[in-house]
Amino acid sequence: MIKFNTISLNFEGLRLTQSNSNTLFNNIISSNIYGIQLAGDSAFNNIYSNILFNNSEYAILISSTPFNQIRWNDFINNSHSGTSQVFEASIEGKNIIEYNYWNDWTSPDDDNDGFIDLPYFLAGTVNSYDDSPLSSPFHLSSPTLITPIGGETIKGIFTIIWLPTYDRWGHTVTYTLYYSIDDGTTWNLLITGLNSSSYNWDTRTVPDNTNYILKVVAACPAGVLTEDKSDSSFAIQNSIILPPDAPQGLTTTEGELFIFLDWNAPSNDGGSPIISYWLYRGTSTGEYSLIFITSNNFYNDTFVSGGITYYYIVTAINVAGESISSSEVTGTPLLHSSSTSTSSITLPTTTSDESISTSNSITSQAKPSSFPQIFVVVFFLCSLTIYKRKRKQN
Repeated sequence: MIKFNTISLNFEGLRLTQSNSNTLFNNIISSNIYGIQLAGDSAFNNIYSNILFNNSEYAILISSTPFNQIRWNDFINNSHSGTSQVFEASIEGKNIIEYNYWNDWTSPDDDNDGFIDLPYFLAGTVNSYDDSPLSSPFHLSSPTLITPIGGETIKGIFTIIWLPTYDRWGHTVTYTLYYSIDDGTTWNLLITGLNSSSYNWDTRTVPDNTNYILKVVAACPAGVLTEDKSDSSFAIQNSIILPPDAPQGLTTTEGELFIFLDWNAPSNDGGSPIISYWLYRGTSTGEYSLIFITSNNFYNDTFVSGGITYYYIVTAINVAGESISSSEVTGTPLLHSSSTSTSSITLPTTTSDESISTSNSITSQAKPSSFPQIFVVVFFLCSLTIYKRKRKQN
């Protein structure tokens, strides 16, 4: 039995020639040209639970050797220029190769049974394949992220928790955490070299965003990596968002059967942009009903009657809610007039959420002249005086 060896930096890490009935178990074979070579009719060898990684040609080279069993091994980053990590030039179907993990063949596993749904084909001159490839390394289980898994909104110091991995060889496992804000296209290092299965993350060190994904990666000294990610995105929100302050400078301009109102934005938007303004009206102070919602800072109220005093307030809205109301203002529209004597005001151009006229006029009625009535009275008095003088002379 060949077991618990670390074999590296050779042309062939391990070569069996005309050697039968050997067991290769729990070896780490890495950074060789060929990891293992089976040659010269070597048969009935059992190769299982080994880690073969970073061997530049093939992890295993099989030539003219039947009846060997290759199971439960982890093949990682071997055959840098090839299409498969194992090469077989032997008798088709005479070697049993199954239940291995191939890091270049990790999906699909649609039924989540731990086995890839498609076989892993080997390079070589025979049609060999592993028909039950593992979806994760055999000797190192994957961590399982508990929180955050997606959908949460977190802030301040947040504890990331995951279920630890299991290493069949008893190696010390370390963990590395990464986060992404572009759905996993790029990953940013959060912390590495952790030995526990939790970490207190100060989320105030990263920007607020609604599209965070977290990844935990487990590693053993043999170079095997396993990982788990958040199921979906989560949000980090450390900035405090409050309702805005009240809008400023609400004023009215009265016209014939209309009242034009305008106002200024709040001095403080609460940490979030203003979404809209809500305008309220009443016919007595302190009693209002919502009459209009707009994204503009003006409104022309034409649903009024002349001679009636109306009371107005306006509020601002952001994602946190509604502001307190502005100061109350009043307006009394002018009565309708039939005179042609007019004065006018120019209103701002409206947007699609308002229906206001841009050419309203304020009309004042001209008083009729009193000259004809005065002339008649003066003429009557003069005539009466002349008549009295004539009677006196007579």
